[in-house]
Amino acid sequence: MVFFLIITPYLIYTFLIAQNAEIGEVLWLFIALLVFVFLLLDRILIRFVRQKILNFIELVFLFSVFFFYIYSGRQTVINVLNPDIPYLMVIENNGNLQNTASSYRFPFSRIIETRDSIIVVKNLTKFPEIHIPTKWAEGYVYDEFSFPEYPKILLFLNPEQSVTTEEVKADLEHRFRNQTLPDSDSVP
Repeated sequence: MVFFLIITPYLIYTFLIAQNAEIGEVLWLFIALLVFVFLLLDRILIRFVRQKILNFIELVFLFSVFFFYIYSGRQTVINVLNPDIPYLMVIENNGNLQNTASSYRFPFSRIIETRDSIIVVKNLTKFPEIHIPTKWAEGYVYDEFSFPEYPKILLFLNPEQSVTTEEVKADLEHRFRNQTLPDSDSVP
């Protein structure tokens, strides 16, 4: 607490008066003010609530914030096991398709290992982490598009192949019309 009382005036000075604050100083100022507000709130609540109940509420609050932070950092990891596929397409499922088999990594991340060129996932919250075969020359061409019934589709093209984005989109549109998307052949 003493550290926050000493550092806060300096941070206010550099942020407001000297106007040469860096992002670290701004974050420290925000953290110091947040700690001060929570400390003040704690001292006010201790007058009205028993200490054991308040400690339990604070503990539940801290765990909730911790799990919310970890849940917001979840990601989808896709391991491409077939080096000969010309592209990899990730389709966000709207409920009409069968999801590709996946396993989970602690605490909330999802791992998909596939040999297929089309992957269907339930929720695509962030840009997935793609582990491509070395045959793909350590890179890929990326495109994002959508169809009316599928709001988010990510396309990763092998730059060594002669397949274009337009050809893949046409093939996918044909598959959607004929409902011939492949079943998942992913490795669990």
